[in-house]
Amino acid sequence: MAFGKILLLCAVLVLASAAENKNQPRGSDENNCNLPLEFTHESFFDPTFVNEPKNDDAFDEVFYTFKLPSNITNYNLDVYHGVNYISAEVIDKEVIFKPTENFRNFEYKEIHDEPARIEFLLPFECYVDENDYENKTQFYFVQPITDVNNHEPMFNRKEYQYHFGMPIKAGALLTNILEIYAVDVDYTNTKVEFSIDVNDYIEISYKGTEYLNRKIHYATLTTKKDIPAKQNMVLTIKVTDMGTPKLESTALVKIVID
Repeated sequence: MAFGKILLLCAVLVLASAAENKNQPRGSDENNCNLPLEFTHESFFDPTFVNEPKNDDAFDEVFYTFKLPSNITNYNLDVYHGVNYISAEVIDKEVIFKPTENFRNFEYKEIHDEPARIEFLLPFECYVDENDYENKTQFYFVQPITDVNNHEPMFNRKEYQYHFGMPIKAGALLTNILEIYAVDVDYTNTKVEFSIDVNDYIEISYKGTEYLNRKIHYATLTTKKDIPAKQNMVLTIKVTDMGTPKLESTALVKIVID
């Protein structure tokens, strides 16, 4: 019974020590090739360096630099993730992280939850003692990205035309015939507003986002009252985002009733 208690106590101490090490910020030491970075254990197995956030329009800005210690003998800058958007190169023993030309497409190609981030793995080799004992380390470089509201939400068409051969009843859902939606590349705009010219017959409202892509926002176009024959009309619809500053775009809705 006493032996069992000792084993249980040892297990508790090991788990507590592991939890403490996992959550404790970790600076440069010989286990990390003396890299001059402040590491955390955001990744369970590898140390992680989290850089300060950069705007998604910082196309010409250097993201981060650090000097390589003299004990670094080899490194691999073929990044594990993020190679399409951030490059890592060494110039005069200085590691430089900067956006690639493809970073201009980051908002267009990626679907993000907030906050967005780019991360990749970098391996290093070094000698850490006088006996030339070789040590290898790797760490995750994490680059948070801040969304800047710099894209207007855009309708999927410049003109929506609804053609009928008879009068239309009140409550008709016109977007069951032809969908209306707008795409907002600024992924932190989780909702937009739709509006339409003041009129007696048609109203527009927000329906929701695409299930797998919340950059796509759908509208519903509904008749408020019966529309008689020959009552043709051309109305302007507008979509406005919720960012700062607010951005908007317009399209036309044409109703033709023979």
